[in-house]
This record gives sequence, structure tokens and C-alpha cells, in this order.
Amino acid sequence: MVKRLLILLSLALCACETPNVEHKGTGFRYGSAGNEMKEYNIEGCQYIGKIEGSNTDWLTHKGNCNNPIHNK
Repeated sequence: MVKRLLILLSLALCACETPNVEHKGTGFRYGSAGNEMKEYNIEGCQYIGKIEGSNTDWLTHKGNCNNPIHNK
């Protein structure tokens, strides 16, 4: 019984991932499920969308991205 518990606990801990992309909530909800759109910061550019590892994920570049590369 203890062995099974340890295996289950180790699987649960391995399933947790530390996000490697900064993101924050926007407060804007969409769709019938009320999903929240988030803002992601990837290599200095801002994107909005929803990334959760499913086939309904989406991401688009923000029109007012503040990365200086866009001011050329």
C-alpha cells in the first residue's frame, strides 16, 4: 500500500511544470465557458490568447506590443 502511494505521489509531482513564459490575466472573458484571455510575454513581445495544452489553444501578437523592434 505504501509503495503504491509513493508511486502515485511521485507521478503527481512529475506532472507539475514550472511555466517558462511570463503571463498575466487580462480580466477579459470570452466564449460560453467564460475563458479568460491572458497576456503572454515571449522574447520581449506581447501576445494575447489562451494556452493550456489543449486543441483549443490560441495566441496572437498584440497590436500595441511595446517591443522596440517594432519602432523601426
